[in-house]
Amino acid sequence: MRDDTELIIVGEDDIQFTDDYSETLLLNGINEAKRRDADLLLGGVSWFNFSVKVSSELFWIDLFNGTHFMVIFKKFFGQILEENAINNNALFTVDVKLSHLTQKKMVFHPFICTQREFGYSDVSLSNNEKGYVDKIFQFSKNRLGSLSQVADFYKQINLPIHRVSNEDFKVSSFVFLTDSNQKNATRRSVANEFRNRNEFDLSFIETKNKPEELDWDLFKQVIEKASKDDNDVIVVVFEHHEFAPNYNKSKFFSDIIEAHYLGASIVFGGARSFNNVVSVIDNLYWIDYVDDAPFLIIFKNIFDKIIDFSPSASEKSYFFYNICNLTTHKMLLSPYISIPERDDFLQNPSQHPYASHHKILNVVKTVKQNFAS
Repeated sequence: MRDDTELIIVGEDDIQFTDDYSETLLLNGINEAKRRDADLLLGGVSWFNFSVKVSSELFWIDLFNGTHFMVIFKKFFGQILEENAINNNALFTVDVKLSHLTQKKMVFHPFICTQREFGYSDVSLSNNEKGYVDKIFQFSKNRLGSLSQVADFYKQINLPIHRVSNEDFKVSSFVFLTDSNQKNATRRSVANEFRNRNEFDLSFIETKNKPEELDWDLFKQVIEKASKDDNDVIVVVFEHHEFAPNYNKSKFFSDIIEAHYLGASIVFGGARSFNNVVSVIDNLYWIDYVDDAPFLIIFKNIFDKIIDFSPSASEKSYFFYNICNLTTHKMLLSPYISIPERDDFLQNPSQHPYASHHKILNVVKTVKQNFAS
């Protein structure tokens, strides 16, 4: 290899170029990636965990698999040659190994390459099913397309300058408590969380179900009351809620106002996990769904949808799935203001079920600041 080589392109025998490919697009993408200090630029992937749009044609990407066209920049050569730590793990493909080696990796969108279905050298049993490879690449492409649309939508919104009044506002807040032998102790514990937090006007509601299985009719009664009382926004809390140390009343009201201007229907105060995420502003993130959230801010613009919705028999045990499916306008606060088993989260965050996705939000925020236009 010549000493003045700035990059190399590595392709596999399964490569097929898409209709979106052009020499101009390739060269522009390489220049954009180089300008953003990328180590690695991919033509397409069959899977990724999360990503951030950084330009009109490039996404930053975290872990990935199924690539077959790579632009590797010179400054990354040495790191690849010196790496031994994960080479010994036979479970890792080359793609996954590379994705662990650097945070500075990007992928074209739309993809400029995909993978041919049959006849290549490293075909696996799962990939040898007709239509499977096309399906997983299309799924990844569609995910990036959706994230691109979300990012572009929020980029066009200009938040007005606002000030949070010092007036003593109260938000109607409904706390669902599981009807059990421990309900009195649980009520005291939850009430203690809200002690001296006069911004919350609490009502306690008993339920026989766990949060993820909350009875929709009972939930609907709360929303009907909120609508009848002409509330613009309410808070719904589950018994495992605990305030994070960073919770602040003024910031809480500021978050509500900003979420309102951004068109949010639901804002989650914390979440165990999510799938797709887009950083919107400093502390608000668009998300597609959550599987557990102890603290919900629900806006008036979704009241009627909740009241009109009736889950089928097979849907009744999936409260978070149901409410997330009612709207695309969902957001998540970060840093979280609500964390179950807060002390465990603070003392041993690596083992807490909320920690890994909370960390993802920090990574997404940093990537947007460092790489996005």
